[in-house]
Amino acid sequence: MERLKVGGILDMSTLDYPGKISSVIFLHGCNLRCPFCFNYDLVVGKKYNEMSTEEILKKISGFRDFIDAVVITGGEPTLQDIENLCKGLKQAGLLVKLDTNGTNPGLVKKLVSQKLVDFVAMDVKAPFAEYSKSAGVNLDENATKKIRETFDFLIGSGIDYEFRCPVVPGVNMELMERLAEDVKDAKVFVLEQFWADKGTLGNIGGTVGGEAPRSHEQLLGIAKLFKNRIVKIKTRERGEETIKNTAP
Repeated sequence: MERLKVGGILDMSTLDYPGKISSVIFLHGCNLRCPFCFNYDLVVGKKYNEMSTEEILKKISGFRDFIDAVVITGGEPTLQDIENLCKGLKQAGLLVKLDTNGTNPGLVKKLVSQKLVDFVAMDVKAPFAEYSKSAGVNLDENATKKIRETFDFLIGSGIDYEFRCPVVPGVNMELMERLAEDVKDAKVFVLEQFWADKGTLGNIGGTVGGEAPRSHEQLLGIAKLFKNRIVKIKTRERGEETIKNTAP
């Protein structure tokens, strides 16, 4: 019986699955060390519970009357064996959303092909050829190829998806024009305003780079670089907004 490292379970959220009320399962551990990561307790912290799939499903069943879906996030959830968890959630009649950094294309392909997930949100942190600074680890060509493989697969898979990137001054903001070129084939791209009030992995307890987050107006300007059919920005001031929608 597989046991998963669980950093926490949120009973209900209206923010994590577009248009749905969801529970959120936070899995512990990640293979990247993004300096702007604010979930650093899930990456380097030591507080987690080992839970069996059955224990997780039983806990989720307590919320079943109030939710439409479950989001599996992290950390990086594809580092753990989540196939049976996804099967159990689908058997319970729930939609399943996976949040991933894209480093495990094999598992993502397996879950999608077996219809064990309904929505995938993937972070694309920088142009694929310039990933290491944003990822916080030195990624060789093979590692970045895997991230690109997941990206390309999702575009052609037919599953609902979105790609997203935090705009972080001093880390990846200067790369936005090249990033826009790399991700132009994606239907949906989301630019997120970066805030680090509670600290980040790159400077636990403080902010990355020492610069203020980009304003709503600045994100609107950056969004104009992106040629995707749907472009969104997410800011503290106004939440998520669709800036461009030319999708059929």
